[in-house]
Amino acid sequence: MKKAMVFSLDALAAFLLLTTALGAFALTQHAFVSSSVMSEGAHAVAQDGVSVLAKARIYDVRRTPEVEALFQSGALVSSDLNKSVLEVLGAFWAANNSGNFSAALNLSRAVLSPAMPENVQWAVRIEEDIIYNTSTPSVTHLLAVSRRLVSGVAAQLPSTGCVARAFVERIRGKHEKAYAFFGGFIGEGNITAIVRGVPADALVENVVLEINAGDNLALYANGASCGSFTKTAGNYSVDSWTVSSPECLGAIVKGGENNFSINFTGSLLQNKYAGGGFVAVTYNTSTMTPPPQYAMTEYLTGVDGLFNTYSSFYVPGTVNLVSAHLRFLNNYTTMLFVGNKTLMVWNGTNETQTVDIPNADFSAAFPDYSALSMRTVPIRMKVVANVTGGYGNADVVLITDVSGSMDWRMDSDSTYGVNRTRTCNDTALYEEGNSQRMSVARCVDANFVDAVMEGVGNKIALVSFSTSVVNYTELTNNSSYLKSVISTYQPTS
Repeated sequence: MKKAMVFSLDALAAFLLLTTALGAFALTQHAFVSSSVMSEGAHAVAQDGVSVLAKARIYDVRRTPEVEALFQSGALVSSDLNKSVLEVLGAFWAANNSGNFSAALNLSRAVLSPAMPENVQWAVRIEEDIIYNTSTPSVTHLLAVSRRLVSGVAAQLPSTGCVARAFVERIRGKHEKAYAFFGGFIGEGNITAIVRGVPADALVENVVLEINAGDNLALYANGASCGSFTKTAGNYSVDSWTVSSPECLGAIVKGGENNFSINFTGSLLQNKYAGGGFVAVTYNTSTMTPPPQYAMTEYLTGVDGLFNTYSSFYVPGTVNLVSAHLRFLNNYTTMLFVGNKTLMVWNGTNETQTVDIPNADFSAAFPDYSALSMRTVPIRMKVVANVTGGYGNADVVLITDVSGSMDWRMDSDSTYGVNRTRTCNDTALYEEGNSQRMSVARCVDANFVDAVMEGVGNKIALVSFSTSVVNYTELTNNSSYLKSVISTYQPTS
């Protein structure tokens, strides 16, 4: 009986741009023994044949006439000696020309013919291409197939190539800028921004200030003047100035921090602000760009005045840990908000304060940090205080009830107030419910006059009434006169 055996190398395209080929070996056999025994024997022969192709190196079969002829013709070269026969067959097939197909035929026949039983039919196949076969395999009784993976080959594509890696060790020079950004409203007062990242070898070319300023300003770099500038009229104007004066550029610290101060020249505190912008140092350097950082620090802009910042920062990744370090001098309440969460409420003192907000506080406010990761996050720091003074143009009418009910106690609508002579300095006036309503009203009116008149330009007119108007004054800014009138208020009968 004749036996048949088939080798198959199936080229498949793998993902990730990797091309591969599969080797297969098949065996048919007529026998008069049990089918299971015949199957095991056929598969054993098929697997042995594939193992020969996979494990045998060209070096091992170098002296066979067929392989020697392939070296003589140039189909094989010395660099192929350490390759497996299976690799070389795949490369011949991938070349997709008749000369290489012929070389694959001769090589597979030279290697496998001595190893195959005489009564076995066998063939080597790659995809649908039969590389070599003894005859058309008969599958009337039994067929065995064995496969082996060979990577690096695909039809009509080269099997070898070159990979080059290039590294830049130094550069002649490049233009860069180091920035300090005003990410939103920064005020109210003179501003200090710190520019970091100017390398030690920097050749500073200029300083650029781009800003939506509330007033005219003077710019200083580490205390050195960079010039005075007049803003464009309007609340929404954006101005850009480039400074190249030797005094300003000479003050830039290379390899360190640079303090840029913006001093507004106007007198109104409410106009001392930046509504967005940046200050930048332009320089030339041969320093390579530093590697990416896996931690970031957001610096708040300094304000000398009534601190009020509404800005934002962008997180370009997933937050794992976050903390805050604040240093400020403020005798009023200071509050810090991140996102929509309140992270700090700090009572003021007359000394410089340092506050550290740990990661535990942030993780309590943002349990999984998803509200901070890969987002632009609002940040707000402000002062909470009642401040009087400044300039005003308000005309205020203060109306006071002097009807008979004002003779009653604060906590009763039918009982007369006791101790009607309590003064404004008597704490019992406000704390005791038996105080006369009129006594309380006179003190409240006087305090109101003092508060409004703190603003230069404000005026007050007084009106007292019962069932009709009892008394009134014209608008005036004379506090003494107004309080003297108030002191005469008495409940009418």
